[in-house]
Amino acid sequence: MLLALEPSLKEKIEKQYEEWMACCPNKKREIDAWIKSADEDEAVCMKYLYAYMHPCDIVSYDVEVIASYVKATLDMYANVLYAKKVPAELFFTYVLCVRVNNEDLDKSREWIYRQLVDRVKDKKTMVEAALEVNYWCYEKATYIPSDDRTLAPFGMCNSARGRCGEESTLAVSAMRSVGIPARQCYVPRWAHCDDNHAWVEVWADGDWHYLGACEPEPVLDKGWFTAAASKAMLVHAKAFSDLESSAEIAYKTPLYALMNVTERYADCAKLTVTVTDHGVPVQNVSVLFCLVNYSELFPLHKEKTASDGSVSFMTGKGDLYVCTVYNGKYLGQKIDMREQQSVVLKMEQAADPEKMEGIIEERFDLNPPIEAMPKSTGAQMKSVHEARLAECEKIRADYEEGFVKEDKDSSDPWNRYFVNARGNRQELEKFRQMTEFTDEDKRLMLDTLRDKDFLDTTAEVLASYLRVALPYKNNFCTELYQKYLLAPRAGHEKLMGSRSRIVSLLSEKKVFPQDGTVTAKMVWEYVNHGLNTVPDYGTGNWPAEADGCIKCEIITEVSKRVVFVEICRAIGILARLNPVTGKAEGVCEKNGEICFESMEKEVQKIDEPEKQVTLTLVNKSDRKLEYWLHMTIARFENDVYQTQNYDDLAIEPGEEKELSLAKGAYRIITTQRQIDGGVSCIASSFVMSEDRVFELRQAPAKIAEKCHEAELSDATVQQVTAEGMMVGDPVLMTSLYRGQKSILVFADPGKEPTEHLFQEILECKEAYKSQGYRVIIALENTDVLKNETLQRVLHAGLNLVCVTVKNDAYLYQLHEALHVGDERLPYAVAVNTEGKGLFAFANYNIRTAWTLMEILDAKG
Repeated sequence: MLLALEPSLKEKIEKQYEEWMACCPNKKREIDAWIKSADEDEAVCMKYLYAYMHPCDIVSYDVEVIASYVKATLDMYANVLYAKKVPAELFFTYVLCVRVNNEDLDKSREWIYRQLVDRVKDKKTMVEAALEVNYWCYEKATYIPSDDRTLAPFGMCNSARGRCGEESTLAVSAMRSVGIPARQCYVPRWAHCDDNHAWVEVWADGDWHYLGACEPEPVLDKGWFTAAASKAMLVHAKAFSDLESSAEIAYKTPLYALMNVTERYADCAKLTVTVTDHGVPVQNVSVLFCLVNYSELFPLHKEKTASDGSVSFMTGKGDLYVCTVYNGKYLGQKIDMREQQSVVLKMEQAADPEKMEGIIEERFDLNPPIEAMPKSTGAQMKSVHEARLAECEKIRADYEEGFVKEDKDSSDPWNRYFVNARGNRQELEKFRQMTEFTDEDKRLMLDTLRDKDFLDTTAEVLASYLRVALPYKNNFCTELYQKYLLAPRAGHEKLMGSRSRIVSLLSEKKVFPQDGTVTAKMVWEYVNHGLNTVPDYGTGNWPAEADGCIKCEIITEVSKRVVFVEICRAIGILARLNPVTGKAEGVCEKNGEICFESMEKEVQKIDEPEKQVTLTLVNKSDRKLEYWLHMTIARFENDVYQTQNYDDLAIEPGEEKELSLAKGAYRIITTQRQIDGGVSCIASSFVMSEDRVFELRQAPAKIAEKCHEAELSDATVQQVTAEGMMVGDPVLMTSLYRGQKSILVFADPGKEPTEHLFQEILECKEAYKSQGYRVIIALENTDVLKNETLQRVLHAGLNLVCVTVKNDAYLYQLHEALHVGDERLPYAVAVNTEGKGLFAFANYNIRTAWTLMEILDAKG
């Protein structure tokens, strides 16, 4: 046997496998049949993976898919020497494990191993190997913002770009493919800006280290996010098993462990919350530890109280908002972790959200922890590293050169599809060449897709959706047919092409009458009562495939809505997830009109429509209020405030907007993100039993009191054109901005934080033009002028000057003058007409471009 395992570990895996797979005897028979022909190593690895496998993966993937990971991992283990140094628990949990996040399991492990084995096999240490793997990842992909669906490694490599969750999924997969234990680290939401972030931790040569995924550094434990992470209230990592024995475990279930690793990155303290009712401890109630991000109270952590009514949470030293519900009554309180590490929530002071009279308003500020300063890299090491980065960027650029470029003058309607497909163009070409469909039907299908779908779909998957949908095309108008029957997805799931299998399985199992009388209500009844609901222990952020649920006769609670929509559309019933509430809805006819009806009501009330009332929102602030950026609306359901989805809601000053809501208890939160990262909140709770007018107001911005008026040092700079040609003689930097409101940006094009800022400047360009702001882009050298995003900024028509400056002391003095400890780029400074620095942002901060504009408007 290649794997040297303790008998107790093998027994534990065997026991967990038998107990967990009892939930799905159909699949267990398939696995046991495969194991009969496997060797001892393959058998124990296969049992381990299924012993801790999410039920959605159990039903969604064939046994051969999981077996491919086992075979590739054991092949690696036999050939990579340092892999044998990894303790068995870490090997199973962080090397063999097939899942990183909620990505598709795309059988990429063997391919990645073949790509990397020659690059790491001669490395003397695992640290050296991990650094080399990250350079490979950077050759394959870099950062771009995108939607919530997580691309798997093949899709990411097709794209050559993706968001941080996808970069870290690729990097973790790559590390594991060559025997380096790895896991994704995740900040669910930042305390200092509206966003989140993910990176990678690797176990190398006896300890855990961190690195930015697809963002190589010359050493481990370094990344652009180091300073940002020092302001985090929670950093966590997940292990998809219960073999993890770390003291950092915050939460553990039979399927996974959640580690709170915040202390690795930030100054922390333990907060203890005790819930009492008239002095008596309240046991087994959920306490939510929240911060405000994207204008909602987002729960970073949720845990039930012990017998003494208490629960504890290790967190950063900033502000939190803790809340709980007991006997239908809600109570919340702000906590400053710098001054207070314990609190008692006295439920006799709580209020029932559904019985409130009038509007109950609560105002509070949440401030992030103090930022720490990262270590610097030696000049010689930095030079070698930058040369490697340039090599990686060239390799990726050469690959991307083969992609179809956007051609706005093209008469070919498929041009935009090929542009979106990037490295996956061949599959779109195959689909286009299929003669069984008209071009109109193909494009009707493609127009339902998101940009990301073109990166990892196949021609046959697309064709399978069309084959199932076309028989129903003439039953509905084009809009309804396209959006609610042909469209291949309900939520954020990957396109798997399972509808033909759904039809076959439903017929084979005789689930519904064969006379065409099936209704949406019958499908919802089947999903809820015809399939056995199994626990997913809170890991359900990806749904199961509907055909797998039907075949195995099990389903998770999280999957029910998507599976309902998939079944309905497969058999010709219009269905959707409500765009605001996310609830499952099926088509019905009322007063001769087609409309959608919620399935998620009591059975005896399924035919009774939800009673609607009108909420009129009036913007009483002096700015345009946008949903998520400045406000959210949440409905109190099942003892939780559920944020509603009004993505496109925006209200100009003085404007009114009407929303149709179901009767119930609601909370509106309006926010003002302060320039130092703090957020000022107004939370207004009320009951909607009849039509209501609500005036939206923001807490005031505190720009004036947060700003500096610092004298800035000077340096000699050289103005250059977008093509890299020198303009005139060198000049003093101050001569470029004195006398006009200016934004000075020291940039590092190609790195994620600078790319973020450039994208924001492009979004703000019209406002910058109208205000006449001078924008100065300062670069270390002209080599970076080839960066695509930088070129877009330089040609955006702004009042812009581009200069080169190489003076580390000058940049340090600017940091010092404006009290910014983070030395990472970009470094963006708002400068008033007198040439004084008002405020500066370093590194990664969401909405920096907008905030700089607000500072100049207030103090320029």
